[in-house]
Amino acid sequence: MGRFRYIRLMWIPREENAEANKLAQVASGYVAQDDDVYVDIMQLTMAVWRADLFNYLRDPARGADKKTRQ
Repeated sequence: MGRFRYIRLMWIPREENAEANKLAQVASGYVAQDDDVYVDIMQLTMAVWRADLFNYLRDPARGADKKTRQ
């Protein structure tokens, strides 16, 4: 956070942000995904900083460094 000039954090009650809360719970494995979700697969080159994250999310069994897993 020290690299940003300005940071604004806002608390939004869970009741007002149900969709984001559910996505976070599904992503963390806290709850199972129970509905169909459309995912658009993008082709990323290794030069793109998101490639490591994308590859880890696509196949977690391959493993990744701590920063990518978090």
